[in-house]
Amino acid sequence: METCLHKESSIFRPCQRPCRVAKQLAGPDYASTAKDRSAMSESEQDLELRAFIIHAPAQKALQEILSALQSSADVFYAVRSRVKPVKAILEKTQRKRREAGRGGYRPEDITDIVGVRVVTLFREDVIDALKMFLGLIKHQGTHFAKSPFTKDSLKEGLIYTNATIGDPEAITSRLRSVFESFGFPIKDTNILQVQTGYSSIHLVAFCSVKQDDGIVQVPIEIQIRTVFEDAWGEIDHKLRYSIYRSRVEPEQLIESWKPHLNVLKTFTDGCSQYAGIIRSQAIDVHARPGAYLIVPVDDPENALKGVGKSSPNLQAAFRKAYEARAVAMKSAASGASSAAEKMFREAAEAFSVAGEIIPTATFDSDREREVAIFLVIMERAFCLLSIGKKETLDEAIKLYSEAQEKSPESVVVYYRYAQALVKLNELDAAIAKYQKAESLLSADRYVPRDHWLHTVIPRMLGFALWAKSRSQPPDEDGRAERIRLLVQAYGYSKKACQFATLHNTSTMISRLRNANNALHYAAEYLDLNPKGVEINKEEVREHLVFLEQNLDLESSTRQQLNFIDTLCRASLLFGKIEQAVIAAETIERLLSIPPANTASAPAIEDDSELRGAPPSPGPTFYATTSQLNEKERDILEHALWVLRRHGPGPEEAPRRRRPGRRRSK
Repeated sequence: METCLHKESSIFRPCQRPCRVAKQLAGPDYASTAKDRSAMSESEQDLELRAFIIHAPAQKALQEILSALQSSADVFYAVRSRVKPVKAILEKTQRKRREAGRGGYRPEDITDIVGVRVVTLFREDVIDALKMFLGLIKHQGTHFAKSPFTKDSLKEGLIYTNATIGDPEAITSRLRSVFESFGFPIKDTNILQVQTGYSSIHLVAFCSVKQDDGIVQVPIEIQIRTVFEDAWGEIDHKLRYSIYRSRVEPEQLIESWKPHLNVLKTFTDGCSQYAGIIRSQAIDVHARPGAYLIVPVDDPENALKGVGKSSPNLQAAFRKAYEARAVAMKSAASGASSAAEKMFREAAEAFSVAGEIIPTATFDSDREREVAIFLVIMERAFCLLSIGKKETLDEAIKLYSEAQEKSPESVVVYYRYAQALVKLNELDAAIAKYQKAESLLSADRYVPRDHWLHTVIPRMLGFALWAKSRSQPPDEDGRAERIRLLVQAYGYSKKACQFATLHNTSTMISRLRNANNALHYAAEYLDLNPKGVEINKEEVREHLVFLEQNLDLESSTRQQLNFIDTLCRASLLFGKIEQAVIAAETIERLLSIPPANTASAPAIEDDSELRGAPPSPGPTFYATTSQLNEKERDILEHALWVLRRHGPGPEEAPRRRRPGRRRSK
């Protein structure tokens, strides 16, 4: 009885019946080995026949796939492919059968009969390549005349990565979003943290191949990686293959050169990231099509050059609105909150007036009209966001939702949207918006690399993750989730620090915020998980050194209270007791005097931290702690504990750690 493999579902299925096609599928190579088969058992012959039958349509499947990929050749640097030989199919089947509990493994169970590897020059192209393959599998995309894949036949999607959890330079979250956008959700178990350094995307899908007796479903394994990942992978494979063929104990040899291979992986990953930076800077940053507004309007004059040039009334209305907004921002920076609120309301109304002129205004193109409408929406929303009241935030969110529909790839829309959500304590939604903004910004070749958004968005995303960590329950699961969120928060804050240093961007106050946040999240993490390895303690020390070098405690002000508190806590963590005591004394001094009337807060247009609580009205003396806000009370309580525990004082001063956990910075 011969076995025929034909389509009964989405995979190979055997049927025990005579089939004239079986020998035809097997081909002449199978017939030519009759003498060799005479020495085989019946089960061995059956296994070989199965291997030949599976192998026969595979070459045709590969040709159809390569033909479909020709229309997207510009995405790929190289395409490599192979059909697994019959001998290799047999060897893999027998090897799998020797494994515990896999005695029934069959050639039909092999998922890489056909292998296709696409190699890209840039990491961004990996995302495009994944979209292309998922589009083929989903039968989406007008540029493909016919997909060789069986529709919705994705059996497996795996992301291999050597990036640490929370590493913002990794594109794992963006890849995951691509899978989800095509209706193929990826579980956490499909994202594999590989200690060897291997990184790649693996897909398994099926290709429909017509045969005389029906349609055969051939399994295809697809690998997507950058040229740098491919080079490292080939070196790793070559070394391991050579060692395992030698007589020397392989594991000992591997351990001897593994550290060097890890260093090489760090270099290749760095090369991949830097290639993306070079690519971004090589493109005209002013020529981006398809988006109304990519970044915030830092210079209203530039915005007005392209809006309503033929409508003096509209230009005048916009100019009046921008002037009102500038006055409101200046008032907010001076600490006059009530006056600033009134001015922001007036500015919002001024932009509404500009919007009412648009229907009767003259424009050179429909696009110019749409840009004017978009500007009104965004600027009104910004003014309402700056007021920060519940009702104005709700209205701002409605406007940002409308703006998102008009320009779904605008970085600033998602960034501002997230800010409003954070103020309403809708942290999950805010994190999703910040991640989208960060993803768009990383992929956008037209935003200048020195724009402040490159440091502010990851820092603000880190803050939102940290804020979410504070809401976790006190049980073991809550502790584990809090640790995970802190690792992510630290990763994004570290990215902000690195970007500001690499591109020499941001003001000193902004760089202090970056270092302060990264240090604070790391300190909380190490406090919760002293033996944890996700955050390197020596790396964290660099942020502490930066604060030490750029924070003058003797001339510090209340506006630097966050920084001084972080310095105090981190100094204790690293055993710098004297510095912690000095910082605690500074906190005590600052909170024992009234706050200055000209408190300087950064404008939200620049890089608002959204961390500080509004100043309490009137003079503030720490002796009457009810006059301090919650954040100030927590900072003072910790500082006084440090002074009792480590500062000069009577011998009977308490020598135990202050109970309770740190509150919001």
